[in-house]
Parts: sequence; structure tokens; C-alpha cells
Amino acid sequence: MERQKNLVEADAGVMKNLQNAEAEVAILEAKSVGLSKQLAYLGISTSNLSPGSIRQQIAIVAPMSGYISRINFHNGLYAQSSISLMEIMSAEHLHLELDVFEKDVAKIKKDQKISYTIPALGETIFEGQVNVIGKEFNAENKTVRIHGHLKGKKPMFLKDFFIDAKIWLNDNTATALPEKAIISDGENEFIYVAKNEPKSKEIEFQKISVITSATNNGFTAVKLLDPIPAGMKIVTKGAYYVYAQEKAGALKHEH
Repeated sequence: MERQKNLVEADAGVMKNLQNAEAEVAILEAKSVGLSKQLAYLGISTSNLSPGSIRQQIAIVAPMSGYISRINFHNGLYAQSSISLMEIMSAEHLHLELDVFEKDVAKIKKDQKISYTIPALGETIFEGQVNVIGKEFNAENKTVRIHGHLKGKKPMFLKDFFIDAKIWLNDNTATALPEKAIISDGENEFIYVAKNEPKSKEIEFQKISVITSATNNGFTAVKLLDPIPAGMKIVTKGAYYVYAQEKAGALKHEH
């Protein structure tokens, strides 16, 4: 192309030959850019590429870091763009996938608090937040998928862990007692209270009827139907033993 330019400038060349040379250079430049992009996609930098640095093998670099959850290749397998070699799970964006029943979906709103435990890891409570409410209804189990983001301390990561989660609909507070402090007898529910007299050899118990509602983390919300008499405290441990003694007719004064 440079030669044809010099000839045309010296009135010794033909303009058509220059135009053909320029068109050929443009085609070759386009091919060069295309090949450079392909090599860059494979992780090969063309800026330092020369005939002396060409290799028969290249390293395949993953687009992210994380945990390898599945390997689909073996020695001697040719890598092709249409074949997945492995699955990599990124630990940078862990999330929760919750199935909420159809009747409860209307109560779910974005940014609501999620508390969850992973039974396989113990009873530690972790926190999250509702991020996306699914738009697809699962007709088989009558649920809608809720996508939640993790907040604060994160659990050990393993793919497809089963979780037990609760979505907090509001921030209302309630009076609550340990589950073991509440006795159910048929349709009746009640607690025991006792006088706080450390020096006394006898303890007098009294029943207080309650109405229970939600239970969370070992505590149950209650509404007392009668006030607790002055000087008496709620029995939070051993209530069932007290109930058994009462059934046996030995509870007037318990030693």
C-alpha cells in the first residue's frame, strides 16, 4: 500500500491499484483485531505475542474465584466452548432461596428481615433480608420462591444446604416466656407462679391462665388472663414437674 501511494504521488501509479491495496489492508486489520479478541478471550495477551513465544498449551483461567462444586472433564478431553468443564460457586455473593406458601406471599415485602438456622451446623441464628419476590408460581408445591441476601456473620458455605428460615413481617414486640414454662392441658394453657421466699422450706404455687401465640427461638408470646400476685415469680424451669405433682394431688405445699 505504501508503494502504491508513492507511485500515485509521483504520477507513476494507478489509483485503482492503491484503492485495492488499501482495501486489502483494511481486511487484514479487521482479521487481526478479530484474532486478537479471540486470543484475549482465551487469556493470551497479543501485546507480547511473537513467533518465538507461541506455545502448544494455554492455561484456562476461570472468570471468578470460589469453590469448585463439580468437575466434568478428564485427562485427554478436548476443551470446547460448548462443554462445561466445571462448576465454580462464588463465595462473594451467597444468597438464600426460600419457598413461601401461596397463602403467605401477600405478606412478604422487600427488605423484610430474615432469620435462619442451618440444622447441619447447629443452632446458630444468622440474618438476611428479602431482596426479590419471585414472579413464578410453583403449581406442584403451591409456593413462590423468595430470594434473600445475607447480612452480618455468614455461615460456612456449602451448596444446597437446607435452612430453616423465618421472615419477620413487622417489628412489634410481645411478652414472651420460655416454651417449657407454659403448660397445655387440653384446650387450656397456663403457667405457674411461686412466692419468692428463699428461707422458707415450703413453696406455694399458683396457676395463671394464658393465651399463647407465635413461638420463636424457644420463646412463646403470651397474654396473661390474670395479673401475677405481688411477691410471686413465674416458674420458668421445672413447670412440667410441678404440673405432674399437681396431677398426683401433692401440690398444696411443695417441699
